[in-house]
Amino acid sequence: MATSRYAPLGKLTVKVSADIPYEVRACYEVDPVPSPPFTADPVELAYTWFWITVPACPSYTILPGFSGNPGDETHTYRVRVDLADLGDRAAGEQFKFVINVWVVPQ
Repeated sequence: MATSRYAPLGKLTVKVSADIPYEVRACYEVDPVPSPPFTADPVELAYTWFWITVPACPSYTILPGFSGNPGDETHTYRVRVDLADLGDRAAGEQFKFVINVWVVPQ
């Protein structure tokens, strides 16, 4: 039986209402802190037809799709974990991923 390399985690919807130019950033946190550490950042978001890797905090990525112009915008991203990036894990290990999103004035 074939297994998937990816585990879907649902969707992330981000709504921004801005009066000034802005940039939308994202990173992830994981609990508990993995030991041994992950082999790479496993959290990915889909924007249109491509996936972007979300780095562990305090690093961040700029979320694609937002114009950065004043006004209202909403984008929804599919979320998945790349199981290959988790590295060698013990049976039954569980992790909670939190995606942090924030807006920075430009």
